[in-house]
Amino acid sequence: EPKDFDEADVQLVLRQFFLILYNSFKFYETAKGVSPSTSSGRSSTNVLDRWILARLHETIGEATQSLNKYEIGAAARIIEVLVDDMSRWYIRRSRRRLEMQETLGPVLLEVSKMIAPFAPFFGEMLYLSTTRMGGLGGLNSVHLEDWPKADASLVDEGLVQKMKKVRELTALVLAERAAAGIKVRQPLGELKIRAAELKNEPELLEILKEEVNVKEVIVDGMLAREVELNTEISGALKEEGIVREFARMVQGLRREAGLMPQDKINLYIHAPAFVRTIEKHVKTFGKEVSAAEIFFKKSEKFDAELSTKIEGQEIWIGLRKT
Repeated sequence: EPKDFDEADVQLVLRQFFLILYNSFKFYETAKGVSPSTSSGRSSTNVLDRWILARLHETIGEATQSLNKYEIGAAARIIEVLVDDMSRWYIRRSRRRLEMQETLGPVLLEVSKMIAPFAPFFGEMLYLSTTRMGGLGGLNSVHLEDWPKADASLVDEGLVQKMKKVRELTALVLAERAAAGIKVRQPLGELKIRAAELKNEPELLEILKEEVNVKEVIVDGMLAREVELNTEISGALKEEGIVREFARMVQGLRREAGLMPQDKINLYIHAPAFVRTIEKHVKTFGKEVSAAEIFFKKSEKFDAELSTKIEGQEIWIGLRKT
């Protein structure tokens, strides 16, 4: 059927699919450079690895069914949702686990096979880059590959539904934070949730705890609402929030300086009002930003610097690769 060409639609697909998928590969490329591995990731017991593999094979099955019925648009949308899940949840929640690339590589490989009929050139680029970067084997072209087959043994519908619940709860809690005017970087003490299905799921509760930045998650099946967030901020929580704000700024400077995750830095901080606060958390703070040494003074030698304010107090941060 004839259809008018719409450049706005092309730009939308570029932003919502191709750039997300490309950035996912670039993250994989970076992780491989830091921690090379040729493992398939299928044996991982990590809940996020098991979830993305379940989502992958669920998607293969659903896309195959749609294509068999000549529902091309439906198949494309199913694949698009998987890519979004991979980028916005799996990769974001797994960034600190360099071993996650053992699972991410094979997932990208199967995604390249699925998108090849829809986007032949992009699919080819992703396939060849992933196989060569990851040492995953492969043919001379994605277009010589068979369409992927779903592995029913990896499709864990229960886990998929529970992770969906975690994401729904996350959205509710973040909405409460926004309504209270509390940034996500500010730790809070306690969150109560009504979701009884998560009571015996410590890994999923840990993901929820980290995502909404609370110290404890309590499952209470008698709760009147889905979530109940304690928004009281103690002195200790306030200090931790300030340290996290410093860490966020340092990570921004690391990106500005073009540093890799494994690169160590000498960090210089001039912030008289917050020296004691940082010193209390110096070990965890230093580990978070990969600092070899931290100096509470200004320096004229740096690879990147920042002058700004925290809670109305002037601060200066500079860093230099060791």
